[in-house]
Amino acid sequence: TAERDPGLTISAMRTPGMLPCMDARGLDVAIVGAGHNGLVAAAYLARAGLSVTAFERREIAGGACVTEELWPGVRASPGAYTLSLLRSEIVRELELPRHGLEVEVHEPYLFAPFPDGRAVVSWSDRRRTYQQLERDWSRADAEAYLAWSEVRDAAAERARPLMLEPPDRERWLHAIGPELLDGSIADELAGIPSEQVRVPFALQGLIGTLAAPEDPGTAFVSFYHDLGEAAGPPGAWGYARGGMGAVTAALRSAAET
Repeated sequence: TAERDPGLTISAMRTPGMLPCMDARGLDVAIVGAGHNGLVAAAYLARAGLSVTAFERREIAGGACVTEELWPGVRASPGAYTLSLLRSEIVRELELPRHGLEVEVHEPYLFAPFPDGRAVVSWSDRRRTYQQLERDWSRADAEAYLAWSEVRDAAAERARPLMLEPPDRERWLHAIGPELLDGSIADELAGIPSEQVRVPFALQGLIGTLAAPEDPGTAFVSFYHDLGEAAGPPGAWGYARGGMGAVTAALRSAAET
C-alpha cells in the first residue's frame, strides 16, 4: 500500500466541475469544494490522521466565506458578512483563535430608524434593548419584548445541544414547542403592541426566504439566528477581524498544521 501523509492539500480545479487527474493511492479523502463546511470536515479528518485533499473551483478557498478586493484598495466580504452559527465546539476544538480568528460582537445588532426620530435598536444585552424601547416607544412594548426574548432565550438554551445531533423533529418539538418550530413570526410577535417595533424583529424571520411574516416556519427562521455562540454571548453575532475570509483562513490553517 502507498504511504499517506496526514494533513490537508487544497487543489484548484483547472476546468470548472472537473477533478484534476491524480494518483488517489496516497489519498484517504477527497472533498469537493473548499468552503467553510468542506474546510471544517477537512480539519477534523486531517486531525484524525487521514490524508485529505479539498478541490476548489475558484482560485481562493473559502466558498461564500471569503474576503476579496472588490475595488482597488478596498477589501470586503462579498458573501457571508457576519458570524455566529459556527459552533463554539468547532472554534474551541480546532483552536481557531490560535490560527488567527478574532471575533468582536457587533453592537447594536439591529437599528431601525423612523422619520419621527424614534428607532428600534437591539443589543446582545436584553436589558439595554428594554431601556431603549421603553424610552422611544412605551413600557408596554419594552415589557412585551422582554417577555418574548426570555421565552426565546430559554428555548435556545434547550435547543443548542440538538445542533450537534442528527435532526429529530420530536426532540425539537419537545425542546422548543410547535409555535417556534412551525409557527409564524407574526404570531410570535403579536404580544408587542406597536407595529413599528414588531416589524424590525419580524424581518429576522424572513432572511433568506420568499415568505411573509404570517407564513408558517418563519418563527423558526428567526429563532435559528439566536442559536449561535461563535461571537461570545449566546445568540450574539460578530464581525471577524479581516473579514469573513479570516474564518476560512483559520480553518485552513487548522487543517494544514
